[in-house]
Amino acid sequence: MKNKLVLTSLLLIVTGSITAFAQKKVTVVKQVIEKYHIPKTEIISLSPDSKSTNPSGETEIFIKKFDLDYNAKGELISVMTYHLENDMPTYPFTFYVEMGNTQQIKDISLGTDTSTYKLEYNDNLLDTFTYANINFRESKTSKYTYNKNLLPNHISISTIPESPTPTEISLEYNDKRNLIKETYQNESTEYTYDNKQYPFYYLPYGYTVSNLLSSESLMFTNYIQQNNVIKSENTKFIYSIDYTYNQNHLPISAKITSVDKNNKDKVRLLYEYEFVYMEINASITK
Repeated sequence: MKNKLVLTSLLLIVTGSITAFAQKKVTVVKQVIEKYHIPKTEIISLSPDSKSTNPSGETEIFIKKFDLDYNAKGELISVMTYHLENDMPTYPFTFYVEMGNTQQIKDISLGTDTSTYKLEYNDNLLDTFTYANINFRESKTSKYTYNKNLLPNHISISTIPESPTPTEISLEYNDKRNLIKETYQNESTEYTYDNKQYPFYYLPYGYTVSNLLSSESLMFTNYIQQNNVIKSENTKFIYSIDYTYNQNHLPISAKITSVDKNNKDKVRLLYEYEFVYMEINASITK
């Protein structure tokens, strides 16, 4: 009888451990390719001895790639960034992310001893985010406050030693919980969106590869952008973003152009992006 009870208990434990988790297919971003268009006249100006007469409309394209890696739970664990020169990767740079639970980031690391990040939470909401560089003996701390919908509506940034007086950022959202206005040092940027899904919708925190695709001020907070920015406007420029989408209504390409508000004829192609997706089997708790 004793052995039977032990066997029954073991079966219950094993059965419980099997049913506690399930596999779910999730579409995630595998790679982002960025093409940055810089007018050749601007590149030439860096070289005082250059006598080239390239037309001002011509641009040089600089390519950067972002390779994203995930663990068995479907959590983003690292992003490696590198440039392409003669089809060869150069200047690789990797940051690592470790989750503490489903709502908090435990650690962010650059894989070096010179830079550190510290995240502190209050009721699963990011309270402070501190970046410190040991070599330059400087640090930057962002302090967040939240609105009634528990979205960041104010960020106070203190930088030591450069600027002990905090920089203030205020944030406003629409009913879809997308950021629509960001005011930074009395200058505002306003955002307009499409009705398709943002590429990094699946992450439990804000993430972007470009400040023109999503505000970098909200990186790693609980702000999860729902849709894609198609237009942003500040006091000097209007940025327009044209997308193509796959059958799942996710962007597969984006083209960003700018218009100088003081010279409407000055239209410039700034960036092109390509998004490569893959499906992973993520472990989820039932």
